[in-house]
Amino acid sequence: MSSGDTFRGVNLSKHAAATTVSPELTNLHHYEELDARPRLRGRIHLGAAFVSVAALAWLVGVAATPRAELAAWVYGLSAIACYATSGIYHVFARSPVARRRWRQADHAMIYVLIAGTATPMYLLAASGMWRWVMFGLMWAGAGVGITLKLVSIERFRVAGGVLYIGLGWMGLALIPNFWDRPRLLMLVVIAGVTYTVGAVLFAQGRPNPIPRWFGYHEVWHTLGVAAGAVFFVAILPLVQAG
Repeated sequence: MSSGDTFRGVNLSKHAAATTVSPELTNLHHYEELDARPRLRGRIHLGAAFVSVAALAWLVGVAATPRAELAAWVYGLSAIACYATSGIYHVFARSPVARRRWRQADHAMIYVLIAGTATPMYLLAASGMWRWVMFGLMWAGAGVGITLKLVSIERFRVAGGVLYIGLGWMGLALIPNFWDRPRLLMLVVIAGVTYTVGAVLFAQGRPNPIPRWFGYHEVWHTLGVAAGAVFFVAILPLVQAG
Protein backbone atom coordinates (compact mmCIF):
# COMPACT_ATOMS: atom_id res chain seq x y z
CA MET A 1 0.00 0.00 0.00
CA SER A 2 1.42 3.40 -0.94
CA SER A 3 1.86 6.25 1.49
CA GLY A 4 -1.00 8.04 -0.32
CA ASP A 5 -3.39 5.37 0.96
CA THR A 6 -2.60 5.97 4.62
CA PHE A 7 -2.80 8.89 6.99
CA ARG A 8 -1.47 8.53 10.54
CA GLY A 9 -1.83 4.79 10.28
CA VAL A 10 -5.41 4.84 9.00
CA ASN A 11 -6.14 2.83 5.87
CA LEU A 12 -7.99 5.46 3.83
CA SER A 13 -9.06 3.05 1.11
CA LYS A 14 -10.87 0.82 3.57
CA HIS A 15 -12.30 3.85 5.40
CA ALA A 16 -13.67 5.33 2.17
CA ALA A 17 -15.18 2.02 1.15
CA ALA A 18 -16.89 1.73 4.51
CA THR A 19 -18.38 5.22 4.39
CA THR A 20 -19.45 5.32 0.72
CA VAL A 21 -23.21 4.88 0.30
CA SER A 22 -23.93 2.13 -2.18
CA PRO A 23 -26.17 2.80 -5.21
CA GLU A 24 -28.57 0.15 -3.92
CA LEU A 25 -28.97 1.99 -0.60
CA THR A 26 -29.42 5.32 -2.40
CA ASN A 27 -32.15 3.82 -4.56
CA LEU A 28 -33.79 2.32 -1.48
CA HIS A 29 -33.93 5.74 0.18
CA HIS A 30 -35.32 7.23 -3.06
CA TYR A 31 -38.24 4.80 -3.17
CA GLU A 32 -38.84 5.02 0.57
CA GLU A 33 -39.22 8.80 0.23
CA LEU A 34 -41.66 8.34 -2.65
CA ASP A 35 -43.76 5.89 -0.67
CA ALA A 36 -43.80 8.21 2.35
CA ARG A 37 -45.55 11.00 0.43
CA PRO A 38 -49.25 11.74 1.09
CA ARG A 39 -51.39 9.16 -0.67
CA LEU A 40 -53.38 11.77 -2.57
CA ARG A 41 -50.23 13.23 -4.13
CA GLY A 42 -50.97 13.84 -7.82
CA ARG A 43 -54.40 12.25 -7.77
CA ILE A 44 -56.21 15.58 -7.50
CA HIS A 45 -54.60 16.64 -10.77
CA LEU A 46 -55.33 13.28 -12.39
CA GLY A 47 -59.01 13.80 -11.60
CA ALA A 48 -58.83 17.37 -12.89
CA ALA A 49 -57.38 16.10 -16.18
CA PHE A 50 -60.42 13.89 -16.78
CA VAL A 51 -62.81 16.69 -15.82
CA SER A 52 -60.96 18.99 -18.22
CA VAL A 53 -61.73 16.63 -21.10
CA ALA A 54 -65.45 17.06 -20.39
CA ALA A 55 -64.98 20.82 -19.98
CA LEU A 56 -63.26 21.03 -23.37
CA ALA A 57 -66.09 19.12 -25.04
CA TRP A 58 -68.61 21.46 -23.44
CA LEU A 59 -66.79 24.60 -24.56
CA VAL A 60 -66.28 23.41 -28.13
CA GLY A 61 -69.94 22.40 -28.29
CA VAL A 62 -71.20 25.87 -27.33
CA ALA A 63 -68.59 27.98 -29.18
CA ALA A 64 -70.43 30.64 -31.18
CA THR A 65 -67.69 31.49 -33.69
CA PRO A 66 -64.56 29.88 -35.18
CA ARG A 67 -62.40 32.19 -33.05
CA ALA A 68 -64.30 31.13 -29.93
CA GLU A 69 -63.82 27.49 -30.88
CA LEU A 70 -60.08 28.05 -31.35
CA ALA A 71 -59.89 29.72 -27.94
CA ALA A 72 -61.80 26.81 -26.40
CA TRP A 73 -59.43 24.26 -27.89
CA VAL A 74 -56.31 26.11 -26.74
CA TYR A 75 -57.69 26.59 -23.23
CA GLY A 76 -59.03 23.06 -22.86
CA LEU A 77 -55.97 21.29 -24.22
CA SER A 78 -53.65 23.37 -22.05
CA ALA A 79 -55.60 22.36 -18.94
CA ILE A 80 -55.63 18.69 -19.92
CA ALA A 81 -51.90 18.73 -20.70
CA CYS A 82 -50.94 20.49 -17.45
CA TYR A 83 -53.06 18.35 -15.14
CA ALA A 84 -52.19 15.09 -16.92
CA THR A 85 -48.46 15.85 -16.84
CA SER A 86 -48.62 16.68 -13.14
CA GLY A 87 -50.60 13.52 -12.43
CA ILE A 88 -48.15 11.32 -14.32
CA TYR A 89 -45.17 12.92 -12.59
CA HIS A 90 -46.56 12.67 -9.08
CA VAL A 91 -48.26 9.26 -9.36
CA PHE A 92 -46.53 7.15 -12.00
CA ALA A 93 -42.95 8.45 -12.43
CA ARG A 94 -40.85 6.34 -10.07
CA SER A 95 -37.24 6.00 -11.21
CA PRO A 96 -34.83 8.90 -10.59
CA VAL A 97 -34.43 9.53 -14.33
CA ALA A 98 -38.17 9.45 -15.00
CA ARG A 99 -38.87 11.76 -12.08
CA ARG A 100 -36.27 14.29 -13.20
CA ARG A 101 -37.69 14.45 -16.72
CA TRP A 102 -41.34 14.53 -15.69
CA ARG A 103 -40.57 17.14 -13.04
CA GLN A 104 -39.19 19.42 -15.73
CA ALA A 105 -42.27 18.79 -17.88
CA ASP A 106 -44.54 19.40 -14.89
CA HIS A 107 -42.97 22.79 -14.15
CA ALA A 108 -42.96 23.75 -17.84
CA MET A 109 -46.63 22.89 -18.29
CA ILE A 110 -47.65 25.48 -15.72
CA TYR A 111 -46.66 28.13 -18.26
CA VAL A 112 -48.80 26.38 -20.87
CA LEU A 113 -51.79 26.46 -18.52
CA ILE A 114 -51.28 30.15 -17.69
CA ALA A 115 -51.09 31.14 -21.36
CA GLY A 116 -53.88 28.76 -22.35
CA THR A 117 -56.20 30.16 -19.69
CA ALA A 118 -55.49 33.73 -20.80
CA THR A 119 -56.09 32.94 -24.48
CA PRO A 120 -59.93 33.08 -24.44
CA MET A 121 -59.81 36.40 -22.62
CA TYR A 122 -57.36 37.95 -25.05
CA LEU A 123 -59.10 36.60 -28.15
CA LEU A 124 -62.69 37.11 -27.00
CA ALA A 125 -62.70 39.97 -24.46
CA ALA A 126 -60.03 42.29 -25.88
CA SER A 127 -60.36 44.09 -29.21
CA GLY A 128 -58.25 45.41 -32.08
CA MET A 129 -54.49 45.02 -32.22
CA TRP A 130 -54.34 44.96 -28.41
CA ARG A 131 -55.86 41.48 -28.55
CA TRP A 132 -53.03 40.11 -30.67
CA VAL A 133 -50.27 42.03 -28.88
CA MET A 134 -51.30 40.58 -25.51
CA PHE A 135 -51.81 37.13 -27.00
CA GLY A 136 -48.32 37.21 -28.53
CA LEU A 137 -46.63 38.55 -25.40
CA MET A 138 -48.29 35.92 -23.22
CA TRP A 139 -47.23 32.99 -25.35
CA ALA A 140 -43.74 34.43 -25.88
CA GLY A 141 -43.35 34.69 -22.11
CA ALA A 142 -44.63 31.15 -21.71
CA GLY A 143 -42.08 29.99 -24.29
CA VAL A 144 -39.27 31.62 -22.32
CA GLY A 145 -40.48 29.99 -19.11
CA ILE A 146 -40.75 26.57 -20.71
CA THR A 147 -37.21 26.89 -22.07
CA LEU A 148 -35.81 27.85 -18.66
CA LYS A 149 -37.48 24.88 -16.96
CA LEU A 150 -36.25 22.43 -19.59
CA VAL A 151 -32.69 23.76 -19.29
CA SER A 152 -32.51 23.71 -15.48
CA ILE A 153 -35.16 24.08 -12.80
CA GLU A 154 -32.63 24.84 -10.07
CA ARG A 155 -30.50 27.34 -11.99
CA PHE A 156 -33.47 29.47 -13.02
CA ARG A 157 -35.67 28.95 -9.97
CA VAL A 158 -36.06 32.66 -9.16
CA ALA A 159 -36.54 33.73 -12.78
CA GLY A 160 -39.06 30.95 -13.28
CA GLY A 161 -41.04 31.99 -10.21
CA VAL A 162 -41.10 35.63 -11.29
CA LEU A 163 -42.38 34.56 -14.72
CA TYR A 164 -45.15 32.46 -13.15
CA ILE A 165 -46.46 35.41 -11.16
CA GLY A 166 -45.81 37.99 -13.86
CA LEU A 167 -47.58 36.07 -16.61
CA GLY A 168 -50.38 35.12 -14.26
CA TRP A 169 -51.16 38.75 -13.48
CA MET A 170 -50.47 40.09 -16.97
CA GLY A 171 -54.21 39.93 -17.50
CA LEU A 172 -54.49 43.12 -15.44
CA ALA A 173 -53.73 44.91 -18.70
CA LEU A 174 -57.21 43.85 -19.84
CA ILE A 175 -59.03 45.62 -17.00
CA PRO A 176 -60.20 48.47 -19.31
CA ASN A 177 -61.94 45.80 -21.40
CA PHE A 178 -63.62 44.37 -18.30
CA TRP A 179 -65.27 47.51 -16.90
CA ASP A 180 -68.51 46.67 -18.66
CA ARG A 181 -68.17 43.00 -17.60
CA PRO A 182 -68.12 43.23 -13.78
CA ARG A 183 -68.90 39.53 -13.34
CA LEU A 184 -65.96 38.54 -15.53
CA LEU A 185 -63.64 40.94 -13.72
CA MET A 186 -64.73 39.63 -10.33
CA LEU A 187 -64.18 35.99 -11.34
CA VAL A 188 -60.76 36.68 -12.84
CA VAL A 189 -59.63 38.47 -9.67
CA ILE A 190 -60.96 35.67 -7.44
CA ALA A 191 -59.17 33.03 -9.51
CA GLY A 192 -55.94 35.02 -9.60
CA VAL A 193 -55.94 35.59 -5.85
CA THR A 194 -56.68 31.89 -5.25
CA TYR A 195 -53.74 30.85 -7.42
CA THR A 196 -51.44 33.35 -5.72
CA VAL A 197 -52.46 32.30 -2.20
CA GLY A 198 -51.84 28.69 -3.17
CA ALA A 199 -48.38 29.53 -4.51
CA VAL A 200 -47.44 31.43 -1.34
CA LEU A 201 -48.61 28.59 0.91
CA PHE A 202 -46.75 26.07 -1.23
CA ALA A 203 -43.54 28.09 -0.96
CA GLN A 204 -43.96 28.13 2.84
CA GLY A 205 -44.73 24.40 3.01
CA ARG A 206 -47.93 24.88 4.95
CA PRO A 207 -50.55 24.07 6.05
CA ASN A 208 -49.93 20.35 6.28
CA PRO A 209 -53.33 19.15 7.55
CA ILE A 210 -53.18 15.35 7.16
CA PRO A 211 -49.56 14.46 6.34
CA ARG A 212 -50.26 10.82 5.46
CA TRP A 213 -53.06 11.70 3.04
CA PHE A 214 -53.37 15.42 2.34
CA GLY A 215 -50.31 17.58 2.87
CA TYR A 216 -49.28 21.10 1.92
CA HIS A 217 -48.65 20.00 -1.67
CA GLU A 218 -52.25 18.79 -1.92
CA VAL A 219 -53.44 22.14 -0.54
CA TRP A 220 -51.57 23.82 -3.42
CA HIS A 221 -53.06 21.46 -5.99
CA THR A 222 -56.56 21.89 -4.58
CA LEU A 223 -56.36 25.68 -4.66
CA GLY A 224 -54.98 25.54 -8.19
CA VAL A 225 -57.83 23.34 -9.38
CA ALA A 226 -60.35 25.57 -7.58
CA ALA A 227 -58.90 28.62 -9.35
CA GLY A 228 -59.09 26.74 -12.63
CA ALA A 229 -62.77 26.01 -12.02
CA VAL A 230 -63.43 29.71 -11.41
CA PHE A 231 -61.65 30.56 -14.65
CA PHE A 232 -63.86 28.05 -16.48
CA VAL A 233 -66.97 29.79 -15.14
CA ALA A 234 -65.52 33.09 -16.37
CA ILE A 235 -64.56 31.76 -19.80
CA LEU A 236 -67.75 29.85 -20.61
CA PRO A 237 -69.89 32.97 -21.37
CA LEU A 238 -67.09 34.41 -23.51
CA VAL A 239 -67.01 31.28 -25.65
CA GLN A 240 -70.81 31.19 -25.86
CA ALA A 241 -70.92 34.82 -27.00
CA GLY A 242 -68.06 34.39 -29.45
